[in-house]
Amino acid sequence: MQQGARTAGAVAAYALAWVCAGALVAGALTLALRHGDDRTAKTVALPPVRELALPSAARHAGCELRGLHADDQLAVAMGRRRGAAAAPDAYESPVHAEALGGALRRGLIVIEYRGDAAPEFVHQLDDLQRAQPRGTIVAPAGRASSYALVAASSRRLLGCRSIGPRTFDAVRLFQGRYVGVRPGG
Repeated sequence: MQQGARTAGAVAAYALAWVCAGALVAGALTLALRHGDDRTAKTVALPPVRELALPSAARHAGCELRGLHADDQLAVAMGRRRGAAAAPDAYESPVHAEALGGALRRGLIVIEYRGDAAPEFVHQLDDLQRAQPRGTIVAPAGRASSYALVAASSRRLLGCRSIGPRTFDAVRLFQGRYVGVRPGG
């Protein structure tokens, strides 16, 4: 009887050791996947999406959804292979076109807005960037454009001539669809 009790106790201790080791590994993996980036640890509260389809959201926002044309300023900049790519971030001042072109080649989403955008909308865009911190650049536009807001990937462009209540849905869906898409991919 004592032998069976010792064996049962040894099995229980063995199982408990494996459970503890698994918990330690899970904790270590969680910390390692964070990469020490405090921005990813913060919760970002984004409003619920009202539209589920990007073409419909773009149309309801009064935006144009199209391919990136060879004569678009960002496409021209993307074709120039000099200089470093801009890092994903929310910028307070315009970013050089070649740096944005490099970011597009790396699969980042570039969101540029005119300087007259409402501060509340700019804060929403900053929150959107924090929700996808490694895949998005948000910056004021550094050049003249007929659009109040442009969201671009390596192959697609969302251009909005004005910024309204539905624009954020279109931008958010564009980001979700095209983040990580590289040229030719």
